[in-house]
Amino acid sequence: MEYRDEMRLWGVEGLKLLPAVFLAISLYSVLELNCTILATFRTWKSLYFWSLIVATNGIAPYAIGTLLMYILQTDTPALNVPLIAIGLVSMVTGQSVVLYSRLHLLLCSEFCLRLVLAMIILNAFILHVPTIVLLSGAGINYNPDLIFAYGIYEKVQGAGFALQELIISGLYIKHALSFFSLRDCLNDNATRKVRNHLILVNILIIILDITYVLLVALLAYELETTFRPFVYSIKLKMELSILRNLGRLSREGRVARESSHNGADSGVCLNSYDD
Repeated sequence: MEYRDEMRLWGVEGLKLLPAVFLAISLYSVLELNCTILATFRTWKSLYFWSLIVATNGIAPYAIGTLLMYILQTDTPALNVPLIAIGLVSMVTGQSVVLYSRLHLLLCSEFCLRLVLAMIILNAFILHVPTIVLLSGAGINYNPDLIFAYGIYEKVQGAGFALQELIISGLYIKHALSFFSLRDCLNDNATRKVRNHLILVNILIIILDITYVLLVALLAYELETTFRPFVYSIKLKMELSILRNLGRLSREGRVARESSHNGADSGVCLNSYDD
């Protein structure tokens, strides 16, 4: 019985440590990601580069603000709230812009790309602005009504952005399959491996989004808020693995064997990509 009680105690304590572990890994990942991004890109002009930088460096203020407010429970709302707000916008919308800028590599439809961009901008206003206003009121004024409203809208916001990323990742998988179904690509083992890797990474990103939404639904608030920056740090690491593969394909011009007519029919193209 004593052994079981001890193991049960360790299990409870382990769960309590999870938020701190998630935040520690997230903060370390920021340093690692910055070094990798700066070492990978030869030029610093593309939307893809700057969206990666913004999304990566949004993790740190969000994680620190979350640590101060929910883990250490410091009475410094004037510091905690701006850190969480700045980090939230940079990390979440930055990640969506990363996905959007990557979609350019495979999707040639300007109309579809504009719809995706419009969705990102619209959701940024609809989901970020009320969340920040409610967070400011709840964190600085300690208004019970605002605290309750923030708790509800924060979950709506989390689920909304997860759905947005699911849509963009779904579009990417669809058009990646169309691109790699081109006749010559199917006879190329190296290209097939790249295709499988890209699809697998996007499926893993979708699984991370679903896991986060489940935590939101389970009302595991402390775990959810600390798991979020961890999820985004993992997503960005996956982005860099995708970057290496797409950059290689772009430079080699593997789609050059197909006629422009076939490319138009598929609705997919591999635009030039300068990393």
